[in-house]
Amino acid sequence: HVGSDGQVSSLAEKMAGQVFYGSATDYEKSILVPRDNAMKLLHELELIRLPLCFKQLVGSADAIRYSQPEDKSVISILPLPSQWGS
Repeated sequence: HVGSDGQVSSLAEKMAGQVFYGSATDYEKSILVPRDNAMKLLHELELIRLPLCFKQLVGSADAIRYSQPEDKSVISILPLPSQWGS
C-alpha cells in the first residue's frame, strides 16, 4: 500500500502499529520516542516490559532482600540501623 505521502506501508507495519497503540499504556507511550517505524516502536515496547536483570547488586547483603527467592526481578532494600546515632 502506498500512502498519500508516497511511503510504502506493509501489512506487518500496520499490524505493529495497531498492536502498539492498542496495548501500550499512556505511560509507556509517553516514555517511548515516536518513530515512523511501528515495528521498531513495538520492539521497544516489548523491551521495556521485560524484567530487569542484574548480574550483581551493590550493597550490604543484609539490606537486600528478594521478595521471592526464585524471582530475582523483585527486591526490597531494608534500612540498616544508623551507625552514627542521632
